[in-house]
Amino acid sequence: AACHTDAFDPVVPDTPIEVAQAKARAGVSDDEFCRYINRENIHRTIPLVNRYLGSLPAGLDTAGRAKALTTLFGSFDGIVGARLHKDEYMRTPAVFFTFMDGPTERELGLDLSSTGMVMSYWYEVTTGVYAKTERYFKIDGVFDFINSVDLKAAEISSGVCVSGNTSSEAELQRIADALFEKPYTHDGAWETGGYLQYQTGAMTLFPHLFGMNNRSYQADWLAAMREYNLTETFDYDHSGWIVRFEIPEDDTILESHWENMFAKYDFLEWVEFSHNRYTLADGTINEGYEPGVTAIDSKIHIVMTEEYKTSPRTLQLWCMTERQYGSGGNPIVYAKQQSGGTIDISFKGVSETGMTDDIGPARAYIDLGSLDPGTYTLNLYNGSVKQTATLTVTAESYKVEMADNPTFGFGDRLLNRIPQNTIWGYVSYNSDTTPTIADSFLEDLAALGAESEGFAPGRYRDFVFRYDGALDKIESLILQYLSGSEKDNLYISVYTEKGEEILSWMIHPR
Repeated sequence: AACHTDAFDPVVPDTPIEVAQAKARAGVSDDEFCRYINRENIHRTIPLVNRYLGSLPAGLDTAGRAKALTTLFGSFDGIVGARLHKDEYMRTPAVFFTFMDGPTERELGLDLSSTGMVMSYWYEVTTGVYAKTERYFKIDGVFDFINSVDLKAAEISSGVCVSGNTSSEAELQRIADALFEKPYTHDGAWETGGYLQYQTGAMTLFPHLFGMNNRSYQADWLAAMREYNLTETFDYDHSGWIVRFEIPEDDTILESHWENMFAKYDFLEWVEFSHNRYTLADGTINEGYEPGVTAIDSKIHIVMTEEYKTSPRTLQLWCMTERQYGSGGNPIVYAKQQSGGTIDISFKGVSETGMTDDIGPARAYIDLGSLDPGTYTLNLYNGSVKQTATLTVTAESYKVEMADNPTFGFGDRLLNRIPQNTIWGYVSYNSDTTPTIADSFLEDLAALGAESEGFAPGRYRDFVFRYDGALDKIESLILQYLSGSEKDNLYISVYTEKGEEILSWMIHPR
């Protein structure tokens, strides 16, 4: 056994003895690692972790490295938990570890580069929660619910009310105008609206209520329901109210705290959280290339794009080399860190791990996260070459200003952001008798208040509209079309700039 100590074990270190031997080979000491286990210095452990990874058997795949990292973190006294997480959408497991920072428990995740080394740690701060009530749970119960939660109820939506008043466009407009006068029925982007139901002619309203922690607003809404003879209706299987709460940003509170808090409400059908993500880099962003990569010897072209499905939206940089490599799918290895208004990105090189047989550029997808309006300094490195650009973020656009140079180039230096109240999608069909149905749907969508920017002809009817009404109205319209004889030949999708989507095949059994 003593002779085995110095032998290189060709398997992933798993037992305490194997891990201790691997740390000794890599020169990673427990004392040095544990000195950095606090919020201010935890990023300093990244070079130690990469030293350990560099000592592992050659050819170990990413899943094996993730497993080795979990065992490594679990071996330090200052780490109270290390775990692997993988779901059906993940190609490789994610590694998480938890440590005590004084009295505060903190959980970090880590990112592995294409060469299997750690680029950074990250943590998420919970900033909001969407709570969906079960069917038949009424609005007065929703008010009781938000009164029992010490959080700001920013928005209440997805409910449907029907008025028992005489059904007419004039009466509907009168009610809508009266409701708009109330300070809590609109926020500049969304408002309480309605329409005359296609089949029954009933006046149907879709409440959007804001700032409803205010109990006088609650009382006023209940009085308005009585005044305008509004009755809640729950015609669809997934009917119910959705409350969006805002959570004060506090990185000392784990999401499990909020999960436990909402778990006690048995009338909630589901709860979903929104987050902001923060990255901790190792501080040695441009100190040489990582092992297993080759230097980038051609211009790097960059395209800005905005991920609209996240809340808040995030900015991404799609990067590709001008050089074409012998096999496609080669990733660019990079490191990124941000401090205040400065963003540093170092392109370490190309990992020639080509995953396809075609010829193509090396690529990287870099997420800059959600950037507040303002001006940022963007430092780009390729080896010893540094190029500085200015990135200006406004509510309407992203703009890059950078001198022309042979190392980096932006395809478009101005990216206009998707305007508020924009919807788009398509109507598709697989029957020659369905085109007239598709045309009719687009006409009815315009009748709901959507302003058309032109229809493209063809079997896939792409459309773009400006629309500031309630999405519930569009969903109801789609359901009407799915009740017709051509329902099995018609597919409709609608997307919004907020990342919301309505898919006909998801809201109606086919």
